[in-house]
Amino acid sequence: MRMTQRKLNGIYFSIWIALTLTVVIILKVATPIFNNLLTDLNLDYQFDPTLAIQMSVVLLLLSLLIFSTIWSIRNRIWKGKESIKSYFLILKIRKELILASYSDDQNVTEKVVRLPKIKIKFDDKQLNTGRLIIRDSVEFHEKLEKATFTPALKGFKVETVYQSDDGDWFIFDFYATDSQNQDVFTELSSFLDWSNQTTNQYQIRFDGRLSADLKHILLVGATRTGKTYGLIGLLLQMINKSTTYHLYFADPKNDQLRKIGNWVDPKKTAVTTEELIKLIEQVYQRLIEREKEMEKATATRMTGDYRDVKLEPIFLVFDEFSSFINVLESKEKKQVLGHLTAVVQRGAGAGVFLLLIMQKSDATTLPTAIRSNLLLKIVLGNATTTTYSTAFESSSDVPIFRFGKGQGVYLDDTMSKPKLFSFPYLKFIDAFDGGSNDPALLWQKNSSDQQALNSEL
Repeated sequence: MRMTQRKLNGIYFSIWIALTLTVVIILKVATPIFNNLLTDLNLDYQFDPTLAIQMSVVLLLLSLLIFSTIWSIRNRIWKGKESIKSYFLILKIRKELILASYSDDQNVTEKVVRLPKIKIKFDDKQLNTGRLIIRDSVEFHEKLEKATFTPALKGFKVETVYQSDDGDWFIFDFYATDSQNQDVFTELSSFLDWSNQTTNQYQIRFDGRLSADLKHILLVGATRTGKTYGLIGLLLQMINKSTTYHLYFADPKNDQLRKIGNWVDPKKTAVTTEELIKLIEQVYQRLIEREKEMEKATATRMTGDYRDVKLEPIFLVFDEFSSFINVLESKEKKQVLGHLTAVVQRGAGAGVFLLLIMQKSDATTLPTAIRSNLLLKIVLGNATTTTYSTAFESSSDVPIFRFGKGQGVYLDDTMSKPKLFSFPYLKFIDAFDGGSNDPALLWQKNSSDQQALNSEL
């Protein structure tokens, strides 16, 4: 069987250790026999193997020390579980590369082959995501471009492939397949603790591996795909941050979002067409005011946004935008779209954001000027090709997956291809379905109310 030089070196080292041990054993076992033979021959000489055995043992220990030191440095043993996991994954990949004939033909003997350099780097201590990094070359470029390493990464799945900035490496982003299991929370406090593990006051946690700065968001999903649970999770994080979030609620369907809005702030909640137009105008005026605040606050700064001057975020949360925009007269529609376009184009730096919820993404309903500035796009469930195409501008790169409730794919401004996504399951919300608990408690910020809520649940 063909093998790498590294494996051959390991075999040579194993043989060396075996031979050294054999010498020690022979000296131990054969010396008494040899000395008895000398006595029987009346020779006044006894062989003392102690020095030879000691030298052999020292040589053996020194060899093991050198080998283990080289192995530890190469595999970064100080990283603990990560180094062990990386070692066995690379071992498996190297084996698969040999079987797939990924060898350098200019450096091949009858049994020994040369493989490209391989590295694995994990992004977190939980080993949920990481990167497989393989050295590119003229010899391997075409093969690596078409390669899939998911079968070799047991327990992990590759989702994006790209080249390093210098073009010297192929990088395969992967995630642990069990990381897509939904987190389940039975208490509000444990959910908030989880969200704060990876975020600051100007960030939101979306699932087990996605935490992001505040930005304009598009959330798409058909009925029963988990949009409501996902939205509630985002809003609960916002109202429980250390800084105040100013939330505006637009619900033309007069449904769940209207209820949440009334519990949080009825004055900033709109349902009818007239109310919705006024609410959008109000948010637009807040944008203009905020821009003036920013101009004054950053007068002595070269750069910076609302976070640098400690301004509070403003969010317009809009459910089922299509059912609202399609009933407007031409003049009203132009005004509304103009205001929303201003918010998504100018609002991010000033801390004014739009969170848009829709059942499907339609190019005729959501203008490109707005959609292209919604930098985080989430599509839940198994959506149509049209929905993926209008949300992500392509449906061909969407991962193949059987999505459950609250699961889907997302794409943000730092990515070239969508990745799998899974909102946590907020089991504590189920306690309100029977009417035995007051939902208003859920939307109170102070900790005493949260403790009361958890005790009731």
